[in-house]
Amino acid sequence: MPIFTNSAALWGTLIFLGLIAIYIYKRRSRNIVVSSIMFFAKSKSTAEGGQKLHKLQTPLLFFIELMIFLFLILAIADPMSLQNGQLVPVSVVLDDSLSMTAGGDNSPQKLAIKYLEENIFSQSLYRITLIKSGVKSRIMGRRDMTPREAENLLRNWTCDSNTSNLMESVSQALEMSDEDGIVIVLTDHLNPKQTSNVVKWISFGKPLDNFGITGINRINNGNNDRCFFEFTNFSNSEREMTAEIIDMTNNTVLEIVSGKIGAKSSRRLVLKVREQDAILKAVIKNDNVTYDNEAVLLPVKREKLRVKLLFNDKFVENIVKKAVLSTELAKISSDKAQVIISDRLIKGDEYLLTQLVIPNATETIYLNKYVAADKEHVITSDLNIENAAWAANPAFKRNGKTILAAGDLPLLCVNEDSDMWATVYLNCCLKKSNLYQTTFWPVFFYNFMDWSSQHQEGPVYYNYRSGSKIEVCVDNNTSSLFIQNESDKNEPVETIVRNNKAVFTVSKPGMYTIFDKDKNKDYRVSVNLCSYEESDLSDASSSSEMPQIITNDSMSHFESVKWWFVLVAFILLLIHQWLISKRRSGYAF
Repeated sequence: MPIFTNSAALWGTLIFLGLIAIYIYKRRSRNIVVSSIMFFAKSKSTAEGGQKLHKLQTPLLFFIELMIFLFLILAIADPMSLQNGQLVPVSVVLDDSLSMTAGGDNSPQKLAIKYLEENIFSQSLYRITLIKSGVKSRIMGRRDMTPREAENLLRNWTCDSNTSNLMESVSQALEMSDEDGIVIVLTDHLNPKQTSNVVKWISFGKPLDNFGITGINRINNGNNDRCFFEFTNFSNSEREMTAEIIDMTNNTVLEIVSGKIGAKSSRRLVLKVREQDAILKAVIKNDNVTYDNEAVLLPVKREKLRVKLLFNDKFVENIVKKAVLSTELAKISSDKAQVIISDRLIKGDEYLLTQLVIPNATETIYLNKYVAADKEHVITSDLNIENAAWAANPAFKRNGKTILAAGDLPLLCVNEDSDMWATVYLNCCLKKSNLYQTTFWPVFFYNFMDWSSQHQEGPVYYNYRSGSKIEVCVDNNTSSLFIQNESDKNEPVETIVRNNKAVFTVSKPGMYTIFDKDKNKDYRVSVNLCSYEESDLSDASSSSEMPQIITNDSMSHFESVKWWFVLVAFILLLIHQWLISKRRSGYAF
């Protein structure tokens, strides 16, 4: 079916109204044969009230005249048809973020589907490529699908990602498409920056008031767990919020959070929980945007690490022992030791996870240089060496990655290259230093034990923000692990184990099960949204007008077919003239 590039010419069809009016109201005459007209002057007709109804006559000539006008008007409208059946390439970028589901029946996702059905799928002009834009871009189905194939695949557009990298998807679409191809972006926000004229950015969003859970964490403090919750009001005005903290183990409410939260403000809650095996869920009760109203915290307590101490100096051994026990993350045990702390490198067994070496120094110096630390490493987190008289061995050789140093002198090194265990080296002479009397000492050992516990079999953490990397430590006999969302029936995703660790990245919030192929071991992790970007709907907006899909850049796929219509009009005109020439007097076709 052709398209019309000069659609304004179609207003010419209004001329039909004038032609029809003229035909209806024109005076009709006919020839009557009589013997005399003398009696016409005295003829009388019976008076009748109202209007007379006559059956409308539709002569053939009048119909042909209308068709001639119609085809001429269509020719003026500049009809175009595809050349040799070539279809216009269209790449549709679908925003797969959770914010597309906000708004119920009028959500941006449903409005975008309706737009595709009415403007793309209903026409046979296009070959369609669907690109789902989440954390990463992914082509749905195959490239250059028919409208029916693309429409069937839309059921897989679930909008469950914690973010949408639209610019990356647009770049991918432009690289794949032809020079005259079209890229359509369907989202709920206006174009953040100017893109190519080929890109048609269409937004279906609407500003909405929303509460969201934007922060959640759980830390084990020995005899209890310290839980953190953050609730945020993304509205432009103050609003009343009601939320509950529920123990899912016995379905009891531990805490009710209620009160007003200011515009663009947050409310934080810290809760101590003694039931360390309890599964906690935070729920916002009075919010219509539901995808960010729930978050789940799984238990985080691990078994205490078995630590073995091997020092020739009893003084050093005692101060190390006190520091280890103060963390409440470990216990002293020589049987199947998982951590060895010693003054020399010790060969471990299959149970060993990490080793801390504090070597004796034959010669020491006191630090008087600036100390630099790798702030991103777990062991150096929150370390403070102020007021510390640090005696170090100047001949200490770097072993692994340096995470704490004074100038060129390494103070703390980590070697994780071994396939069996990781080793930490501390360059400090404890008998000549007051380091163990400062805040550095307990914090360092807590960080070291926490880091060592992450090398135990199982997930490094049990509660994650969506989009974060989920790391799982395994033994030497495990080659791969699978992860599956507990709320859907999709096939589990497999990841190969490297260096005794499997890494997953998931963007969809929910509860996940991680298991090996024989299902001898399985672990459970919770992934929560906690995203300011997805929860803030105050800047969502809609496009003021829908862009024209077929533009001059894509007209190379079309050719003008106005001569078809002119030819038909000319043939009808010849038929019209022939009928007039054959018309008998007093007879109308």
